[in-house]
Amino acid sequence: MESNLITGLEASKPIRAVRRRSSASEDVKDTESEGDKSSEKAAFEVYLRSITSASGENSVSEEELFAALVQDRIKELKGDEALAKYQEYLADTKASHTRADGFVGWEKAARLALKQLRDDGTLTKEEADKIHSEAFDGAQLDDNKDALFDSRGGPGDPTVAVAKRDDAMQNAQARLVDFAAGTIAAVSRPLDGDYSQYDHGGAGTSLLSSTSVGESASGNPVDGASGFLYKPVS
Repeated sequence: MESNLITGLEASKPIRAVRRRSSASEDVKDTESEGDKSSEKAAFEVYLRSITSASGENSVSEEELFAALVQDRIKELKGDEALAKYQEYLADTKASHTRADGFVGWEKAARLALKQLRDDGTLTKEEADKIHSEAFDGAQLDDNKDALFDSRGGPGDPTVAVAKRDDAMQNAQARLVDFAAGTIAAVSRPLDGDYSQYDHGGAGTSLLSSTSVGESASGNPVDGASGFLYKPVS
């Protein structure tokens, strides 16, 4: 009996050891996963802050969020080299879409740079459309999913869409996690589609100077405590 008991105890040691090693391996994987998520979050924040830093505002518009998300999606899908090339294109398109007062039309600038990245062969049409669709969807701050708005509005249309930067980042990153997990799918929005319906054009007066984040000059309602601004469609 005693001999059998000892043998049983000895036999169980490798099992416990394997379990310990397995547990340790899982812990390492979990740590690496958390590290990857933290790194991705930090990278996305860098993209977004590089776009919004000039305004000095602790807020972000849908157009600005879209431009940051395009960079995030390129990095995720194609890596650093493709991202660096895109950022070169974006620097040029940003310059050509900057108004006299320094305001940047980020939606057009980001979309044009993405087209250039596709046209030079870095991206396939399918990859470019996927990046565009996910960035467009992830940049939404309200229930109107068919448009991206800036923080100014335009002639005869004061509609804007802004949110606190941290809230907007959290919202966008949650969408990206859902895309990756297959929980939801971004609405297909081809890169060459017509997105001029809500084009504010080249004019517009800043609303941020006279209103707080989550409000508009015309008193549009706010969605929730996070300050997401509802944009009406006439």
